[in-house]
Amino acid sequence: MSNQELAPQPLWNDGMPSQDTLWMDALNNRGFLAQPTLPNEPRQYEGLPRVISTAEMAAHIGHLIAPVHSEYSVKYEAPELGVSFEDLKLVDIAAIESGLYIPTRPGKRFREHGVSQAVRVYHGRTTLDISGVVPSDIAVAFHEDDYRKVAHSSRALRDHTHSKTLSNNPIRLNTDNRQERERKSTSSVAKQMTSKIAAIDKLALEIVERRDGLRIDMRSFRSQPPVRYLPSNAAEILRQADTELRRIVEVSGQQRKLNPDQLASSQRALTVNLYQRDMWPEYIKMAGFYFNAQLGKLDESRNACLDEYQNHRHAIKPAEVELFDAAVYRRQYEQLQLVA
Repeated sequence: MSNQELAPQPLWNDGMPSQDTLWMDALNNRGFLAQPTLPNEPRQYEGLPRVISTAEMAAHIGHLIAPVHSEYSVKYEAPELGVSFEDLKLVDIAAIESGLYIPTRPGKRFREHGVSQAVRVYHGRTTLDISGVVPSDIAVAFHEDDYRKVAHSSRALRDHTHSKTLSNNPIRLNTDNRQERERKSTSSVAKQMTSKIAAIDKLALEIVERRDGLRIDMRSFRSQPPVRYLPSNAAEILRQADTELRRIVEVSGQQRKLNPDQLASSQRALTVNLYQRDMWPEYIKMAGFYFNAQLGKLDESRNACLDEYQNHRHAIKPAEVELFDAAVYRRQYEQLQLVA
């Protein structure tokens, strides 16, 4: 095979990304250079050692997509990738975090803060002792797929469930009917809280798994001497971490109300910072704290729902209590307490 055949394909073709690059748009066509993917082509690994560290693989990808600038000044730009200094400011760690954590002011309705996917739990509390958990008056942004799984107000959920059950069981004239109607409505609240707790526990376990996956990725960058992998395995580790980081940048951008062009620019800028500026550890650390902050809000929500369950548990039929208790009191995510 000739050296020309081994050379990386050009990134740009008449101002548009070449179809033969390492890149694919994984974010609903909102911008070029979303997530890197290494095709199953041996030439992409030619010239690499038999085993390689994740940092070396990231640098390899960085050189393949565009020339790497020798100066890493505060005004670093990557014109070949369509990334300006203003684009890079969109993915500054502090800028990203400003869209993940939203302070709320006493006496103001939460919606007045202009947030759409941020979770503030009313009447909740957490005992989680992990780095990144924020106070109860700080809302934490969640991905749109996860936002509605959290009980923001257990009391509002209680009142809605109670009223719905009453309306579904019309009043009759006999006393027994009225008593049973009230029991059913009270029992339905306890059962609704059980269902919400189960959903919260499931989401918490998913977040723990994703957080711990990033912890492994962090070790692959920080260990000395560096851990080495087959090139294909190193590329897969990068892909998994890349996916999580881009998802977080997307959530932050939505909360900061970035327009579609800015959302796309932020993803291109993240590409530069990860693959040409070697900023993986900084972003992974930020992501670890963010996941723990989400877990804190889930724990607040769970505890608020648990309080309502305990207040309404007496109305559950005796034959059913053990089943619901098992779901509510079984802590399925003790690993939440692990420090990221």
